[in-house]
Amino acid sequence: MKKLLLILISLPMIGAGQSWRYSSKENDFDGKYKITHVVGTGNDYPYDSPLLVICYYEQSDQIDLYISDAGYYTSSSNTEVLLSFNNEKGILYKPIV
Repeated sequence: MKKLLLILISLPMIGAGQSWRYSSKENDFDGKYKITHVVGTGNDYPYDSPLLVICYYEQSDQIDLYISDAGYYTSSSNTEVLLSFNNEKGILYKPIV
């Protein structure tokens, strides 16, 4: 639970002072998709440059979320990633693994 709280507290800091990059692309395999990402700054290894990527595929109406370089957590650590949007107060989204 402590690690979950740490991640939820850290995500706003990843974006603070950073700039989100956005693009809209298309290819034969995925169709049209929109992608946005932000690179955070860390202080100690392995948290050097965490990357958060969100991709929306129009054809399948699917959203993918990628987090990389944010350290290592074992499957037994009970660490989770939960998303919350300010226009949907009280609703938490949990990625399917």
